[in-house]
Order: sequence, then structure tokens, then C-alpha cells
Amino acid sequence: GLGALMGRGAADGGVYAATEELKRFCVRLLLGYRKYCSDKAPPRQLVLPEPLKLLPLYVLGMMKHPALLHTYGGDERDGGSAARLSPAQHTTADERACLLLQLMQAPVADVVRALYPRLYSL
Repeated sequence: GLGALMGRGAADGGVYAATEELKRFCVRLLLGYRKYCSDKAPPRQLVLPEPLKLLPLYVLGMMKHPALLHTYGGDERDGGSAARLSPAQHTTADERACLLLQLMQAPVADVVRALYPRLYSL
């Protein structure tokens, strides 16, 4: 599933390649659905079944997860974009590998909670 796709992209070309592969996967899947399964919808409208409606949201959550968050080196003096990230968003390669392994081995329910946590009103 998505964990295997994410792991393959991260192993083959790094974090940036994994996030790009996730985006391409999501676009290909939605385009395929539109082309082959959604014949009755108006030409400029994408009508999705319930299971696919949240896919783009989960892909975005996966791209923002610390396991795939792409950080660049540098600081404010040299204009590096890492200076704009909060300390929680800085992950080392070891931490990223550990998080990636945990995501790939976790049950689906745990992955869903990690990518899109529940919100509680205060």
C-alpha cells in the first residue's frame, strides 16, 4: 500500500523523491478513477466515492509527517529554509529512518492516526 510506496521512494531517491512519488500516485489514482470509473459525472467535476474522498488529505498528512518532511541545511544568515522550520520539524536521518520504519510496520489504524490525528474541542 502507501507504506510500501513511501518506503520504496525514500529508499530509492531520498525524502524528496518519496514525496514526489506520493503526489504522482495520488494524481494517477484520481485520474484513473475519473477516466475509467466516473463516466456519468460532468466533464469538469470529479465525483469520488466515500473511500477516496480523504485520500488527498492523507497524502498531504504523509508528506508533512516528520518521516518525509524535507529539511534543508542552513541558517538565517545564509537564507537556508531550515531556519523557518520549528525545532519539532528538524529531524535527523536516524530519526527519519526510525519513523519511516515505524510507519511501514504499523497497523493501518495507527498510520491513519499518525497522519491525521483526532481533534478535540477545548
